[in-house]
Amino acid sequence: MANKLSRFTKGAETVYITHHPHLRGLVDSVDRGRLYLPVLSEAVAKLEEKAGVSVLDARNHIIEIHGDAFPSDTYVDDDIFSHLNAEGAVRYGKWIVQQLVQAEEDLGN
Repeated sequence: MANKLSRFTKGAETVYITHHPHLRGLVDSVDRGRLYLPVLSEAVAKLEEKAGVSVLDARNHIIEIHGDAFPSDTYVDDDIFSHLNAEGAVRYGKWIVQQLVQAEEDLGN
């Protein structure tokens, strides 16, 4: 997918892939459930090296993004797929924009 997207842009360096991990991939334990192995997160993280696209991986920035709202007011309640709730999506979207602005500033644009 990253390679195909790159063909429709000015190149791989202009493609940004974002990743906000599943709750079960972030916490040490989940009541009545199992933790997820970070297979998807690790595969997405490797795209930068393998395909040359930029990856905005939120895994190491969760507290920066959500602060005290993590995890209690970040995900839709009782959603086994860990969709972000409205407030969580807004915080994540703002973080993405900050990363894009910073990337542009770093390039001198």
